[in-house]
Amino acid sequence: MTQEQPYTTILGTATAEVTVKKSKFITSIAHVESEAEALDFIGKIRQRHRTATHNVYAFRVGHAGEIERQSDDGEPGGTAGKPVLEVLRRERGGLTNIVAVVTRYFGGILLGANGLVRAYSQAVKAGLDSAQVVTYVPASVVYLSTDYQTWGKLENFLRSEGYPIIEASYGKEVWLEVAIRRDDLRRLENTVADLSGGRGAVSIARETFWPMAPGGRLYSTPRAITSQAP
Repeated sequence: MTQEQPYTTILGTATAEVTVKKSKFITSIAHVESEAEALDFIGKIRQRHRTATHNVYAFRVGHAGEIERQSDDGEPGGTAGKPVLEVLRRERGGLTNIVAVVTRYFGGILLGANGLVRAYSQAVKAGLDSAQVVTYVPASVVYLSTDYQTWGKLENFLRSEGYPIIEASYGKEVWLEVAIRRDDLRRLENTVADLSGGRGAVSIARETFWPMAPGGRLYSTPRAITSQAP
């Protein structure tokens, strides 16, 4: 996967809980965009569940999951963090920019190595089932400027195409910051020129990635929900 290809992750945060032979497993997962964000989220979950027996974690960061980390947090080696990481690698074709913490409250019954692998895998899958999984696509954030005569028609076009308006200001002319799919730039430029009679302008503010909703429309914000501990 190159840096320009779409990737799959989740929006915001999610939690789920499963019980296996009286042990309670609580999965907390979040969308993150750096190793520092992942570690910060892990720290918050550890603080919240500081009386738990274990706080196992795994995360993948980068459009192709270039950074991977996992921890068994005291469970037998290879029975906890690695299974969680493997689920992140496999599910939905491979998830990245994601962190998962599986908190275990021991219920008094030993599960054995194979039982632990199954339990941690089941727990993180339950967390993913409760999350909103999305594809992030290459996008451009652009500046648009137009006169008030054109503004109504342009607004209708943007909303019909599912291009989120990030910011708008109204002075002598209307100024907008809009997110679009990267391969739609030329079409947007032509539409603005046609609607405004050549008076409108389009310029690229930055290249980024943006979550795409079912049907191809872009979500209204790039992350929808912040990665605070759920």
